[in-house]
Amino acid sequence: FSRALASGSLPPIIVFTGDQTYLAEKAVAELRKSLLGGSGDMGFTLVYGDNASGKEIADNASTYPMFSGKKLIVVRNADKLAAKELAPLESYFASPSPATCLVLDFTGGKKPKLPKGDAAQYDFSMEKGGTTGAVIEAARALGFEISRPAAEALVTLVGEDMRDIHNQLEKIALYKGEDRKITPADVDALTVRTKYADIYQLINAISRKDRKTAHRVLLDLE
Repeated sequence: FSRALASGSLPPIIVFTGDQTYLAEKAVAELRKSLLGGSGDMGFTLVYGDNASGKEIADNASTYPMFSGKKLIVVRNADKLAAKELAPLESYFASPSPATCLVLDFTGGKKPKLPKGDAAQYDFSMEKGGTTGAVIEAARALGFEISRPAAEALVTLVGEDMRDIHNQLEKIALYKGEDRKITPADVDALTVRTKYADIYQLINAISRKDRKTAHRVLLDLE
């Protein structure tokens, strides 16, 4: 998504899917800054699928922006849009406004069919084993270096939701101050455990012949 945004090649309809709502929200913030700049509040509309009107969304998207060259409309929890609200949106999908970027955010919900028309889908999910690398990158963005064992320990304690991980990293960073290296001891001392292993993690680790993870999960279960 970031590469497409930087190249200016995003279509007028964008669909976000996956389980990492925090990453989708960051993508919306990047998109808002890129499209609207200083006039962000004027051209930005946020609605929620559980109480949104498809006709109002389509009418808004079809109207030319008054105070900026672009308009950004984000439908969060788009999987909760009522079936009756989809008809006017489907008509809009067939002929979207080039001045409007319409984002349908399905993260955390069911994966949709891609709308017909000029649309692109971006999935905000972690690949298997990719969370540790994402933790290292998130720490680096905060100006800190976290060791791989420390990143793995953090994932073990709080799970794979990047919002929870980022919140914990900010707390650790605040405590560390000028010391820019985060160790496993720091994670153990400063993180409240919210995620516990289950038997399915053990079964999956054994099926992958991942001895290290299987041993860690077994110790956790014990």
